[in-house]
Amino acid sequence: MTSEFILEELGRKLSEKFSFPKREVDQVAAFLRRVAVVVVPVDRPSDVCRDPTDIPVLGTAVGGECELLVSVDHDLLDMQRINEIPIIRPGEYWRRTTLT
Repeated sequence: MTSEFILEELGRKLSEKFSFPKREVDQVAAFLRRVAVVVVPVDRPSDVCRDPTDIPVLGTAVGGECELLVSVDHDLLDMQRINEIPIIRPGEYWRRTTLT
């Protein structure tokens, strides 16, 4: 599950933080659009988390009725869950999926 917000944020991080060329950023986004469901984030209250820039991520998880939100963002991880959706680290996700 993803949203246009998350795809744009991913593209910005790949470009700015990791110096990915625009062509590769576009390829990553195109791939994710093919393999993931792109949802519109649902509105969340402005005080739902410490970092207001995380609100669209939370709205994506809720709008997509996700089973999990996987993140390395400390503000999100400290919440532990949004609604009934657990927020976990990638390593925890890996352990859950490889043990089942």
